[in-house]
Amino acid sequence: MAQAVGFFTDTTVCIGGKACEVACHQWNALPARDDGHVELSGHSYDNTRSLSDVDWRHVKFIEQFSEDRTGQARWLMMSDICKHCVNAPWLEVCPTRAVVRTEFDSVYIQEPACNGCRDCISACPFGVIHVSAKNTSPR
Repeated sequence: MAQAVGFFTDTTVCIGGKACEVACHQWNALPARDDGHVELSGHSYDNTRSLSDVDWRHVKFIEQFSEDRTGQARWLMMSDICKHCVNAPWLEVCPTRAVVRTEFDSVYIQEPACNGCRDCISACPFGVIHVSAKNTSPR
């Protein structure tokens, strides 16, 4: 049996520029969310809010304040993305085998083969998979 491993994100090196979000959008030719008309979230500078069908990378802004909120404050920035799990449970639950592992060890949903059952959404332990507002298929 393989040894259990985890993910370590060093929040001290991320400056929160969100360039990785933009690069992910460009590299994967993802459409703009809501046709580019995105309202401000009201959650600091975190307007992406979470991973989604069109936001495959998310830089989460974590604000930390002193208890009295008058003293020290700091932001932690954490870049989140699909983990491309070695043993991806959501890959195994797909009844149509629409989810495949590529030659680069990344996982991909073949939209034409997807029946929209959404079993993969509940099987993903990291909450990465979402349903597109325009399609019924998970991403």
